Amino acid sequence: MEVSYLSAGKQLPSSNKLIPLTPFYDDFGIIRVGGRLKNSIFPESQKHPILLPKTDHVVNLIITDYHLKLHHAATSPSSSQREILDSLSPRCS
Repeated sequence: MEVSYLSAGKQLPSSNKLIPLTPFYDDFGIIRVGGRLKNSIFPESQKHPILLPKTDHVVNLIITDYHLKLHHAATSPSSSQREILDSLSPRCS
């Protein structure tokens, strides 16, 4: 639903759980988190992380890969790796 609204340039319904994240399509058609950081000096990937669905198979594979590469570390190291992935659920592994 979110993809169809955003791709058509429409606003999401006020009841949508993504509203607080101010989602938008970037120049490459990727849905990112919006917000007030757009004028900051941070890199684009930190200012506007990519939104990924928490139930997507590929997202789960990426998170599992990081978890294994970190030798089954606790959630803190895995969370630091989420600078790349801003999943809809903070602990979705």
